[in-house]
Amino acid sequence: MLGNPLTLRLSPEKHLQYEDEAARRGKPLGTYLRERLEAGDAVHDELAAIRRELFGLHRAIDDLVNEGLRTVEKRSGGTTPLMLEILLLLRAVAGMDKLTMVKGELRRLGYMPWNKEEDQSA
Repeated sequence: MLGNPLTLRLSPEKHLQYEDEAARRGKPLGTYLRERLEAGDAVHDELAAIRRELFGLHRAIDDLVNEGLRTVEKRSGGTTPLMLEILLLLRAVAGMDKLTMVKGELRRLGYMPWNKEEDQSA
C-alpha cells in the first residue's frame, strides 16, 4: 500500500525527459519516478555495502602486508631478496651515467650509496 502523494518540481527539460522515458516503458510518470527513486535507493545501499567491504579488505591487506614485512625483516635482517633483485634489475636498465647521478643525489641527501666492494668486506 502506498502512502500519501507528494509534489515535486522539475525543470521543463527533465519533466519532458522523464515523461518520454515513462511513456516508452508504458507507465504513468508518477509510477516511473517512484520506481526510479526506489531503484536508486537500492543502488545506494549496494554501494554502501561495497564500500564497507572494500574498507574491510583494505584493512585485511594492510594487516597481511605488515605481518609479511615483519616476517621478512626477521628472516633477512631488513633486506629482502626481492628488494635486491629489483635493485639489480634497475641498475642493469639504468646504465652507468644514471647510476652516477643517483649516487650523487643520495650523497647530497646524506645517504651512503651501496657499494659492492664495501658490502663484501663487511
